[in-house]
Amino acid sequence: DVGDTPAEAAVREIFEETGYRTRASKLLAVWDRRRHGHQPPSAFHLYKVVVRCELLGGEPTDSVETADARFFAEHEIPALSLPRTTPSQIARLFEHQRDPNLPADLD
Repeated sequence: DVGDTPAEAAVREIFEETGYRTRASKLLAVWDRRRHGHQPPSAFHLYKVVVRCELLGGEPTDSVETADARFFAEHEIPALSLPRTTPSQIARLFEHQRDPNLPADLD
């Protein structure tokens, strides 16, 4: 939403789409969509900002944008996530999960 900081936007989107309450804790990546092989290519120049959030509570809730919100192991990521997030990006974010001291990725 206009005026949100990246942290505020991440926390709000997580709540709206899943029902979980979170706290933003670290910037993990700023990726330029053009540099990561997304298909189909976008007519717009887009950046993806990835923020680590800590789970504070809440219950999984269906929304207009999501159904059956839950957590997935690395090898269980649903295929429908792949057009928006590439397999290499998913792998990198799991690396960040395993090693919280990694620096943020920046294209």
